[in-house]
Amino acid sequence: MTLRHMSIFLEVAACNNMSTAAQNLYISQSTVSLAITEIEKTYNVRLFDRLSKHLRLTEAGLLLLDYASRIINLYKEMESALLGLHLKQIHIGSTLVAASCLLQDIIRAYHIICPDVSTRFTIDDSYFMEKKLAQGELDVMLTETKGSHSSLVYTPFLDDTFMAICSPRHPYASRESLSIADFENELFLLREEGNSTRAALERALSKQGITLTKSHVYHNIDALKEAVAENKGISIISKMLIRQELSGHRLHACPVTDLPMKRVFYIVQRKDRTALPYVNEFIRLCRETSGRLQ
Repeated sequence: MTLRHMSIFLEVAACNNMSTAAQNLYISQSTVSLAITEIEKTYNVRLFDRLSKHLRLTEAGLLLLDYASRIINLYKEMESALLGLHLKQIHIGSTLVAASCLLQDIIRAYHIICPDVSTRFTIDDSYFMEKKLAQGELDVMLTETKGSHSSLVYTPFLDDTFMAICSPRHPYASRESLSIADFENELFLLREEGNSTRAALERALSKQGITLTKSHVYHNIDALKEAVAENKGISIISKMLIRQELSGHRLHACPVTDLPMKRVFYIVQRKDRTALPYVNEFIRLCRETSGRLQ
């Protein structure tokens, strides 16, 4: 059985129809039928049950689907890796949070160290990027969510803490720490419902039986930070997202002693894939950057 046989089989299995598979592959239906017949004769199996309007995989067909999918994906990875030795392109996946907190600094340093490597980015939900990484469409991924995909390995590389923030003109600007009780009479600025930071804050407050009574909602992190800087209220935010504001003394930040909140960022890779040298260089920079930022 050749790669061509497997490719045709996979298309038929995806369509459950030989005519549709032939159209998708730009070949004749008789060519598709012949390829399937040749596989069945070679291994003395039946790959499909022929129903009235579509095909259904048999037990043998399901077994071949598993192996053929892995073989074709591995073949594509091999081609990509060999071409990558010359093209030198790294495709990085990242959640929006990881991109906002980390990616800019890492990529700036990466382009200095690896100027001949072009970079592509996919910014998306962690769940969808895990699929892309597992299928070989990404080289590496950064996320704050540890998944459970069996073919991926999740390596923690950075702890991010959450801090209470206020304007340097706010009375709390002289404080080195706050407690939850300090929030009760303050206007609290929140992100929109569904935001991961807001959800973590509400879970932590709920465990202690506390509800914020006075709050405004912001749908943009920059707008929220600007409002706090203008002394319109206080908030809680990731320390990674306020580095510039702290260095420019536009915000004051301190921990909330009785409200521990943190998250972990992960580098995600394929278990069974050997990373190219310039991908390993990106991973090294991630770890080096984390050491500098913590």
